[in-house]
Amino acid sequence: MDSQDSSSAGSGVADRRRKPRIDEPFVARVRGVDARGNSFEAEAVLDNLSAGGLYMRLKRHVEDGLQLFIFLELATRLMPESKGLRVAAHGRVVRSEPQPDGAWGVAVAFERYHYL
Repeated sequence: MDSQDSSSAGSGVADRRRKPRIDEPFVARVRGVDARGNSFEAEAVLDNLSAGGLYMRLKRHVEDGLQLFIFLELATRLMPESKGLRVAAHGRVVRSEPQPDGAWGVAVAFERYHYL
């Protein structure tokens, strides 16, 4: 899918997305190093997911360029008895922005992933 020239959610920013997104609050486990240089493992909630990456809310500040390991279980509330597809991914932070609630919005581009 080619990038689009439309504005992103009325923000006036050009939408650079190249792959369709799924807007579902999947839960993820994230491992990496935060902006202070401390190793961490934390839970995060995805805002959206595509074949090329994801955007999540994380309670840790991570800097652009850092690598993260992310474990996802793609199951929704509509299928509580299902385990869902499990994915392990390595990615690089391409954007990290503070949120009003004190969390960080973190965009990650996948470098590699595999299904478990």
